[in-house]
Amino acid sequence: MVLGAALPGLVFLMVQRTWAQYGPPPQPSIWAVPGAVVSKGSDVTIFCRVPPGLTTVLLVRFVPSTFSHDGTPQGAQEVFEFSLKNITQSNAGVYYCDYLRGTNWSRSSDSLELVVTGE
Repeated sequence: MVLGAALPGLVFLMVQRTWAQYGPPPQPSIWAVPGAVVSKGSDVTIFCRVPPGLTTVLLVRFVPSTFSHDGTPQGAQEVFEFSLKNITQSNAGVYYCDYLRGTNWSRSSDSLELVVTGE
Protein backbone atom coordinates (compact mmCIF):
# COMPACT_ATOMS: atom_id res chain seq x y z
CA MET A 1 0.00 0.00 0.00
CA VAL A 2 2.89 2.37 0.74
CA LEU A 3 4.31 1.85 -2.78
CA GLY A 4 0.91 2.63 -4.32
CA ALA A 5 0.75 5.93 -2.43
CA ALA A 6 4.31 6.89 -3.37
CA LEU A 7 3.99 6.04 -7.09
CA PRO A 8 2.11 9.22 -8.15
CA GLY A 9 4.74 11.36 -6.41
CA LEU A 10 7.56 9.46 -8.15
CA VAL A 11 5.92 9.91 -11.56
CA PHE A 12 5.51 13.65 -10.90
CA LEU A 13 9.21 13.98 -9.99
CA MET A 14 10.26 12.11 -13.14
CA VAL A 15 8.10 14.34 -15.37
CA GLN A 16 9.35 17.46 -13.59
CA ARG A 17 12.97 16.36 -14.13
CA THR A 18 12.33 15.67 -17.83
CA TRP A 19 10.90 19.17 -18.34
CA ALA A 20 13.83 20.75 -16.53
CA GLN A 21 16.37 18.62 -18.36
CA TYR A 22 15.09 19.17 -21.89
CA GLY A 23 12.80 22.20 -21.68
CA PRO A 24 11.77 24.25 -24.70
CA PRO A 25 14.33 24.78 -27.49
CA PRO A 26 16.53 27.87 -26.92
CA GLN A 27 15.38 31.09 -28.57
CA PRO A 28 17.41 32.02 -31.69
CA SER A 29 18.98 35.45 -32.06
CA ILE A 30 18.94 37.76 -35.09
CA TRP A 31 21.02 40.73 -36.31
CA ALA A 32 21.82 42.56 -39.54
CA VAL A 33 25.09 43.78 -41.08
CA PRO A 34 25.74 46.63 -41.81
CA GLY A 35 22.67 47.33 -39.64
CA ALA A 36 18.89 47.39 -39.56
CA VAL A 37 18.71 50.83 -41.24
CA VAL A 38 20.02 50.68 -44.82
CA SER A 39 19.87 52.96 -47.83
CA LYS A 40 17.93 52.02 -50.96
CA GLY A 41 20.00 49.90 -53.37
CA SER A 42 22.44 48.64 -50.77
CA ASP A 43 22.95 45.06 -49.62
CA VAL A 44 22.27 43.68 -46.15
CA THR A 45 22.98 40.32 -44.56
CA ILE A 46 20.68 39.02 -41.85
CA PHE A 47 22.19 36.50 -39.45
CA CYS A 48 20.39 33.93 -37.32
CA ARG A 49 22.24 32.22 -34.45
CA VAL A 50 20.80 28.86 -33.47
CA PRO A 51 21.98 25.80 -31.55
CA PRO A 52 23.74 23.04 -33.52
CA GLY A 53 22.01 19.89 -34.77
CA LEU A 54 19.01 21.38 -36.56
CA THR A 55 16.87 20.28 -39.47
CA THR A 56 15.52 23.66 -40.62
CA VAL A 57 16.29 27.35 -40.03
CA LEU A 58 13.78 29.92 -41.23
CA LEU A 59 14.08 33.68 -41.77
CA VAL A 60 10.57 35.14 -41.89
CA ARG A 61 9.45 38.63 -42.89
CA PHE A 62 6.13 39.53 -41.36
CA VAL A 63 5.47 43.05 -42.69
CA PRO A 64 4.16 44.14 -45.23
CA SER A 65 3.56 40.58 -46.46
CA THR A 66 4.73 37.26 -45.14
CA PHE A 67 7.50 35.32 -46.89
CA SER A 68 10.38 33.21 -45.74
CA HIS A 69 13.85 32.01 -46.66
CA ASP A 70 15.09 28.74 -45.29
CA GLY A 71 18.58 27.41 -44.77
CA THR A 72 19.94 23.92 -44.42
CA PRO A 73 22.59 23.50 -41.74
CA GLN A 74 25.96 21.99 -42.56
CA GLY A 75 27.31 19.93 -39.65
CA ALA A 76 27.34 21.87 -36.39
CA GLN A 77 26.75 25.25 -38.04
CA GLU A 78 25.28 27.75 -35.59
CA VAL A 79 25.08 31.00 -37.60
CA PHE A 80 23.11 31.21 -40.83
CA GLU A 81 23.47 34.06 -43.34
CA PHE A 82 20.62 35.36 -45.46
CA SER A 83 21.85 37.90 -48.04
CA LEU A 84 19.45 40.48 -49.39
CA LYS A 85 20.72 42.36 -52.46
CA ASN A 86 19.71 45.74 -53.88
CA ILE A 87 17.37 46.61 -51.00
CA THR A 88 14.17 48.54 -51.75
CA GLN A 89 11.12 49.44 -49.71
CA SER A 90 9.62 46.05 -50.67
CA ASN A 91 12.34 44.37 -48.54
CA ALA A 92 11.58 46.54 -45.49
CA GLY A 93 9.65 45.08 -42.61
CA VAL A 94 9.89 42.99 -39.50
CA TYR A 95 12.06 39.87 -39.67
CA TYR A 96 12.56 37.04 -37.22
CA CYS A 97 14.21 33.61 -37.11
CA ASP A 98 12.73 30.23 -36.23
CA TYR A 99 14.23 26.76 -36.34
CA LEU A 100 13.04 23.20 -36.27
CA ARG A 101 14.74 20.60 -34.08
CA GLY A 102 13.25 17.17 -34.74
CA THR A 103 9.54 17.92 -34.65
CA ASN A 104 9.69 20.95 -32.31
CA TRP A 105 9.72 24.56 -33.51
CA SER A 106 11.62 27.08 -31.41
CA ARG A 107 10.17 30.27 -30.06
CA SER A 108 10.72 33.05 -32.57
CA SER A 109 13.74 35.29 -32.13
CA ASP A 110 13.26 38.87 -31.06
CA SER A 111 12.15 40.92 -34.06
CA LEU A 112 14.48 42.87 -36.32
CA GLU A 113 12.88 45.81 -38.13
CA LEU A 114 14.64 46.45 -41.44
CA VAL A 115 14.20 50.10 -42.46
CA VAL A 116 15.09 51.39 -45.95
CA THR A 117 15.99 55.05 -46.36
CA GLY A 118 16.24 57.20 -49.50
CA GLU A 119 12.94 56.23 -51.12
